[in-house]
Amino acid sequence: MAEFKIEEPKFNPQQLEEISQKVQEHIEKAIEVPQKREVLKEVLKEKIKTANPPAVVVQQQEETPVKFSQIRNLPEEQKVDALVKIAIQDSIADAVKIAQKLGPYYIDALHDTLVDEFLNILIQQKKI
Repeated sequence: MAEFKIEEPKFNPQQLEEISQKVQEHIEKAIEVPQKREVLKEVLKEKIKTANPPAVVVQQQEETPVKFSQIRNLPEEQKVDALVKIAIQDSIADAVKIAQKLGPYYIDALHDTLVDEFLNILIQQKKI
């Protein structure tokens, strides 16, 4: 069985742009970073709630159970990091699907961590 390795995330540019646009719709230029974080938190919360994976290629459908079994076998402190990596690189929907199988704690932890991660990414890329 291949081991799931956590490395520097590569961004899913389409997903990042979609989140950036939704956040921009809610943010005025005068808003400070803590307020931007709250707006981003709401945008990601809605995205997680509506995480219905679109019709995907068969290969991606087969990868999700493999990723789930790999993540399930990781030490507890690495599971959320692995979910975040999937959310950033592939899609939030894939990460939510796996988190749901792991339990409610992982959905909450994924949401909280994604807020900070996407906030940092969007600020670094000067999208907010």
